[in-house]
Amino acid sequence: ESIHLNAYTLSGEEIEADLSGLAARVVQHETDHLDGVLFIDRLSDTGTLAVNQNLEDFEREFQNLRERRMIPSDEKIADRLQKWEANYC
Repeated sequence: ESIHLNAYTLSGEEIEADLSGLAARVVQHETDHLDGVLFIDRLSDTGTLAVNQNLEDFEREFQNLRERRMIPSDEKIADRLQKWEANYC
């Protein structure tokens, strides 16, 4: 699969590229994030079954780390993002 990319740099410079292979997949993946789509949203039923246990394990580990305060709360993450955006955007 290939895609044609039209985008702009942070300084407003236009970028155009024809992408295929891994580069096309990366751009699609990141564009999906902007649209609120996760890779698990694109899995087939079979694919979902194949990764379901790993996702459940990941969620348990995430909650465990958060409870031990090794991962900050959503509020702290949002605050850090807001500060970063104020400095760089």
